[in-house]
Amino acid sequence: MKKIVFLIVCTLVLSFSCKKAADEAIDCVVELLFASISYTANPIDSKEVTLMVNYAGEFSVSVEWEFGDGTTETMSGTTVTHVYPSAGAYSVKANMTLSGDNHSSCSTSKSKTIDVN
Repeated sequence: MKKIVFLIVCTLVLSFSCKKAADEAIDCVVELLFASISYTANPIDSKEVTLMVNYAGEFSVSVEWEFGDGTTETMSGTTVTHVYPSAGAYSVKANMTLSGDNHSSCSTSKSKTIDVN
């Protein structure tokens, strides 16, 4: 009988703990809807491009950029400037880590093809 009571108590404790963890978790699929990538070229040097993750969600964001030319850079913010070696189309990827106040986080990514003149 003690084993059954112990199992029931353990199950209830784990259920509430898991529910709390699930309630505090960040849903990256939904948060991805609040993010996009935009860019602007320097009018003097068109190979210098400023890339931005536009994020309208409630979490803090850090980004590892993959510029599509074989180089990467990790930023604690959402904006970075990169100089491309030549004109062309580049597939840029922003690997984002979203962090909440309760120490929860998730990782997701957005991609965009940009044209460098």
